[in-house]
Amino acid sequence: MTTTHAETPIRDTSRDAHLAATYAERGWIQLPNLVGAGELATIRALIEEADRGGRFSVPKTGVQADQALPEYHKTMRVLRRLWTDYPEVEALCRRIGRLVGDVTGWSSTRLWSDRVFIKPGKKVGSRPTIWHQDLPKIPIDRRGFTTVWITLSDLPATKGAMTFLNGSHHLGPLGATAQLGGESDLSELLREQDWNLVSGCTTAAPLVAGDATMHAGLTLHRAQANVEEEDRVVLAISYVDGNALYTGGANPVTDNLGMAPYKRMEHATMPIVA
Repeated sequence: MTTTHAETPIRDTSRDAHLAATYAERGWIQLPNLVGAGELATIRALIEEADRGGRFSVPKTGVQADQALPEYHKTMRVLRRLWTDYPEVEALCRRIGRLVGDVTGWSSTRLWSDRVFIKPGKKVGSRPTIWHQDLPKIPIDRRGFTTVWITLSDLPATKGAMTFLNGSHHLGPLGATAQLGGESDLSELLREQDWNLVSGCTTAAPLVAGDATMHAGLTLHRAQANVEEEDRVVLAISYVDGNALYTGGANPVTDNLGMAPYKRMEHATMPIVA
């Protein structure tokens, strides 16, 4: 049974310096009760409608090692840009964008994309998501990428919860590693001196439906396989610094938009929201 929070507005992080300081120090924060019960019900209904319409697809990470995995289609399904069809999701993206601006301190905040991730339960077969950073696969010219990850149902650690390496955003980009497959060890990514910049791992669990995390694009993170019966369904909304420039690199969000390299990403599908 899913437990939901009472309907509450998103907190005003401009009056909560602790959130911004924690994000700067650890590279991620936890945001309890980010989305209320009414919004959760609406989002779930819109996702079901989109699923019936056949809009979900297999994720393409751009790393060949991921796409070559046997039974790759069973690992996760993805739905992109729900906000372009549903004003309710657009409003949520804009409100959270204001929170992101408060936490990051960016002078302007651009919506990169919203994505619904469905990680199947144990009946279908779930894989762990191994240690990785998001930013090396994002075609922007600087740091300034963050993702707000909202769980749409209660999330124990055994349901594919996220684990973060605290302080790892200070390491800089470590490469566009594969995200799926077998277990990985942090020693494969970190050098001996890197351990002086990090402060242990934290698993963000348990979470209640409507809770969220927010992590920087350079923060190392992973998720265990989902060993519960129920699918793990999350809404991930990503944002970029409004001053970031598009590099021209390949990415499903920016491919075929006709944007010029090393210019700001002035496109209707990537609006300034704060």
